[in-house]
Amino acid sequence: MSERYAIYYAPATNDSLWQKASQWLGRDCHQKGELAQPSINGMTPVDQYRLTASPRRYGFHATIKAPFHLVANTNIDSLRRELRAFANMQKPVEIGALKLHQIGKFIAMVPTQQSEELTKFAQKVVRHFDRYRAPLSQEKRQERIASGLNERQIELLDKWGYPYVSEQFKMHLTLTGQVDELAGKMLFEAAQHWFAEELERTYTFNNLALYHEPEQGAPFVRLEDFPLKG
Repeated sequence: MSERYAIYYAPATNDSLWQKASQWLGRDCHQKGELAQPSINGMTPVDQYRLTASPRRYGFHATIKAPFHLVANTNIDSLRRELRAFANMQKPVEIGALKLHQIGKFIAMVPTQQSEELTKFAQKVVRHFDRYRAPLSQEKRQERIASGLNERQIELLDKWGYPYVSEQFKMHLTLTGQVDELAGKMLFEAAQHWFAEELERTYTFNNLALYHEPEQGAPFVRLEDFPLKG
């Protein structure tokens, strides 16, 4: 089975952050449609499209439970039921304001100050839904390790299938792929302008969004939202 699922945070589809971010990426993964990207001074549309290719495929989101294959003894209907039941019992968690930040060689939106409550809630989701995750293949495990993980991250990878969980979790909503210094500067300045109003607001983690990769390498689709109602 090549399809994968993921549990993410994403703003509501009628929220201006979702709409602006989808246009920035050139794709709305809820509507499954391509969008015209905002023009960036000094950058060709071809380069802009290329440098946003990776986050465009995944759709605008913050990773909570990273993409996984379903374990053999379960199915998507069971996962959906469990997501609904879980979300109905959870209280929304404050995210606060967002800021732009360069993480390594890519640009993302991150909380100006990530709370312990947010970190703990993200791990609660990871732990609760781990029984739906098929184990990583040795090939995928080695690929992850080769990317430069430290000992703690390898430990988390082996336990949860993803290295950036628990205390290693840093919430981020990705806006670019890897960029060099010049392109990074242009994209960062353009994003500051494009998202100016969204960066003045505060946000609440009030829903879990289920995303689906129908086959390996295909664009992810935002399938369904599960509002936190506790």
